[in-house]
Amino acid sequence: MAGSGTLSGKVLVNGRPYTDREFRRWGVYVMQAEPLLNTATVKETIMTSALLQLPLAMPRHEKERRIAAIIEQLGLQHCQDTMVGDEGAGGGVRGVSGGERKRVTVGVGLVTQPRVLMLDEPTSGLDSETAVAIIELMQDLARQGRTVVTTIHQPNSSIMRCFDDLLLLSHGQIMYMGEWGQSVDYFSGLGYPCPMYTNPTDFFMMLMKQEPESQKLREAWESAERAALEAPKPSEGPPARMVQALASPPSAQAPAALRAQSGQARPAAPPHREPLAASAHTRTPSSAAEGENMLLEDIETGSAGAASLSSSAQDAPADSSSRGTSAWNSRILPFRTDKAQGQEADGAPHSMGRKSQQPPWWYQVRVLAVRNCRWYLRNPELMLAKLFTYIFMGAFMGLMYLRLPLNTATAGYNRSAALWIAMFAFTLMPSETAVSVWCQERAVVAKEIKSGQYRLSSFFLAKTLVGIPFETVIAVIFTVIIYYMIGFQSQPIKWFIFAVTLVLVNLISEMVGFILGVITEDVAVGMILNSVVIYFSFAFSGFIVQPIPRYFVWLHKLSYFSIAYTNLVHNEFTGLHLDSPLDPQCSAELNFIPPPPANSYSIGQNIGFLALIAVGIRVLAFGILWARMSTMPGWLNRPLRKLGGALHFCFC
Repeated sequence: MAGSGTLSGKVLVNGRPYTDREFRRWGVYVMQAEPLLNTATVKETIMTSALLQLPLAMPRHEKERRIAAIIEQLGLQHCQDTMVGDEGAGGGVRGVSGGERKRVTVGVGLVTQPRVLMLDEPTSGLDSETAVAIIELMQDLARQGRTVVTTIHQPNSSIMRCFDDLLLLSHGQIMYMGEWGQSVDYFSGLGYPCPMYTNPTDFFMMLMKQEPESQKLREAWESAERAALEAPKPSEGPPARMVQALASPPSAQAPAALRAQSGQARPAAPPHREPLAASAHTRTPSSAAEGENMLLEDIETGSAGAASLSSSAQDAPADSSSRGTSAWNSRILPFRTDKAQGQEADGAPHSMGRKSQQPPWWYQVRVLAVRNCRWYLRNPELMLAKLFTYIFMGAFMGLMYLRLPLNTATAGYNRSAALWIAMFAFTLMPSETAVSVWCQERAVVAKEIKSGQYRLSSFFLAKTLVGIPFETVIAVIFTVIIYYMIGFQSQPIKWFIFAVTLVLVNLISEMVGFILGVITEDVAVGMILNSVVIYFSFAFSGFIVQPIPRYFVWLHKLSYFSIAYTNLVHNEFTGLHLDSPLDPQCSAELNFIPPPPANSYSIGQNIGFLALIAVGIRVLAFGILWARMSTMPGWLNRPLRKLGGALHFCFC
């Protein structure tokens, strides 16, 4: 059947299977729109990355010295104590500019001293001056012993002068790969000379978009590759021969048919040039074995070979380059490879890259907990709004049910209603806040876990350890306000049971919203779905409808809201005597306690059930989060993604 089938393959780097873990040993990838924590300062952002990734045995002052050197290298000294803020003019937290934000993302990647730095459109969304500054910074990093590879769209001449090598892709196929300085001659040799006073990159982009020119150029390069594979040279090994063929101006390799169509005679043989994988700081392979290992050795030694953003050999004196590399090594890159000894500078075995010795799990939890505390304290929109809302609602409820009397016909009903409204506040607000907060921080967490900065369990435990005290404090403030303003029973143990019950409801509701946010990954859909869940919890709590219809009793039993509400009613009405004008002998316990089955458990048992639910739902939330963010268990991740897509389709 047309259009059906299964595609499979594998990714190799230097002939070796590629994995994310392997890449993290020697490389860093910077996304186009790199998510950063908005409430952290520039220095805190880079320092947190260092604390999470550098070995615990490394002294703190050494880490601080490295961070200071990175900040100085990136030119961020003037804003190191400024919060990163939200990207865009409409963000909630004001912070650094777009160019400074790009440099911060580079700084986060530099803390582990990567040999390879890959960037996806680092100039996207920046003005021309800032874009040039970012590319010049990348050039400086390449000069100091790193391989820098970046994608870029429609660069100007000021940007392109910083590049050594150029790779042009059209429809996913190569049109040109070689030195930037020879690109114009290459296209001229194929009959496409760049017009005078025209930016070469604009001319290349025009060729890439025009048909049939684009197809002809892709076919020309493909023919050059095929010719290189089919015509081996005895003096060169296969890898070196391949690189030499691809790097040489294909005017001498292009198909004759294409040159004939272009009206060009076959040019003379091109002058000798170094392979693409070599530069001013790498030597040309002298044997097949040496050619095979050239790229690997360049990565191991941190040389400037294969750098897409390094200066060319003709423009860079060797002494200046060595001075720059030496200065960088003494400040930021102390670990080097000693090829003479076959070991790295610190005695580690010679390998593809240094295996990251991350700090232990408990240390990651501590670092993330400190960061989460700062996030709570520096997020006025969340903290102040949440605190004000709870205080306002507590005061409003207290005034609405101020000092409820015991001698009216509605005394019992009013107390039950006040308890139910308090439950409403501690169910709806935490769950909606959790949906919103997770959808905001999801991108940051996903990026940091993908890059191997910390474990998912470290993040979740730190979030739990910091979140519970904050939620508990806010809940206690609310309970103190409403409990004594309304005039519930004044015994301290009664208030304590009231507060513990509402705190547990708060924590459970928060995890309900968190789970919905993880599944949907959309604020609007998560909020709508949360409202549906809360609606069913309220409807079968035992207050609105009594008795519960037999066919809905199972919903009543499953609802944590009904358990908590029953516990509050038990706590308040047990031992309370109402002076009812209808029946002076009326006991509150006989008329206002919800009927079985919810009432068949004691107060202690209900609190125990709520505690078990609070623990169990956190375990469930972590399992769903792990399955949602993990790339390994597709049989777990795929159903959750489909469920999230279906919910998005139904509610949006």
